[in-house]
Amino acid sequence: MNQYCYLLVAACCFTCQAEETIQVNNADEVIGAKGSMANTLGKKNFFIPYPYYSQVTSATAGVVLASQGIFQPQTTAFANFIYSSNDSRIAYFQIEDVQIYRRLFLEMKVLAGHWGDVDYYTDRTNDSSENDYIGISADDQWYRLNLDYLLPIGNGKKQIIDRYEIDGALLVPETASGGESWNPFVSGRSYLQLRPFYRKEDLKGIGEFATSGMGFGFYIDNRDWPINPSRGYTLQAEFKHDWGNLSDSVEWSAIEASFSKYVSLGASDFFQQRVLAFDVWTLDIPTWDETTVINGQTVFKRPPPFSGLSLGGWDRFRGYNANRFEDKAAIDYQVEYRVIPQWNPFPHIPLINRLKIPFWQWAVFAELGRVAPKWEIETLHSHMRWNAGVGMRAFVNGMLVRMDFATSEEGGQVQMIVDQPF
Repeated sequence: MNQYCYLLVAACCFTCQAEETIQVNNADEVIGAKGSMANTLGKKNFFIPYPYYSQVTSATAGVVLASQGIFQPQTTAFANFIYSSNDSRIAYFQIEDVQIYRRLFLEMKVLAGHWGDVDYYTDRTNDSSENDYIGISADDQWYRLNLDYLLPIGNGKKQIIDRYEIDGALLVPETASGGESWNPFVSGRSYLQLRPFYRKEDLKGIGEFATSGMGFGFYIDNRDWPINPSRGYTLQAEFKHDWGNLSDSVEWSAIEASFSKYVSLGASDFFQQRVLAFDVWTLDIPTWDETTVINGQTVFKRPPPFSGLSLGGWDRFRGYNANRFEDKAAIDYQVEYRVIPQWNPFPHIPLINRLKIPFWQWAVFAELGRVAPKWEIETLHSHMRWNAGVGMRAFVNGMLVRMDFATSEEGGQVQMIVDQPF
């Protein structure tokens, strides 16, 4: 389900500077270990109440507390608390880009609460019906700790924490952190990743599910600017495993891999920047058809339904409900055409001009993919499902806020979240 990400966009959409009015200036400097932004002029604090609406939570009231530059110049932390008309009650906390050793960075995310209305699909295979779901409520606990070790190669050999210079809407090329070469030993930043995780959900009327394990990954980020790339690529591979040590969990393993490429098409009379972006993601769960015995019952060694190893939601298959499709294997192809208009209306709009919005971006996108009972090229590329749509993004107070409208064979969806989908 991963509804917690709706909280991030809600916070960003309604966050304004509590200490001073921010004007849009040229040649702004931003800082980040992995592209996350913090104000280099010093620590900034926020305390903002806000209203919000989404398909997950309905009408919502919330409050966000945030701090940029906490502990270290590149570190950002915030907490978000909401209560909604469908009886969702959620508390969320995140802190990112904490440098705990010279090349070792930490990110932590914690969520606890109750979701008042969840669509639970009893059949999530590729041929399943869109009407094969029931509405339930759920209690949720979610913890993740991400440890990333920056390898001493490419841009990361000498520049441990990047400083980007933004001239209006565009990155000053000399401050890019990648994209100059395909060779990761020459360009970009490469990481070894360790990702312990725990999540437990009580799906009312369905049962309790829990998972606790570790992710082991390798990540090459060879983009010029991670927040809004115009050239370069990313390559990521991760192996996840739950040893089944909890009383209500089962052992399972999963392998994920993804590749993204960005091609700059230059400027035009109407747009400062035009970028063509491509992404391919694939998944295999080797233990899917294996079984084990727990409390006298034979069960499959599969991840729980909320693990995110699926298609549907804010990043993949945006025209479908969250976690709509799930099976042993999956593949997803995406293409986006992103443009930054020459005209930026936000500095001229009362109240909104209190926010720092140096640029906004439009996008059109399309996706093609499916889940399958086995990882096989021919199977994964037959009877594929599609979705397509348009989106708007804005760089608000150092974060990229995204709203996508997507349509599919099963209708339309609005996805609101932070960061690009890839």
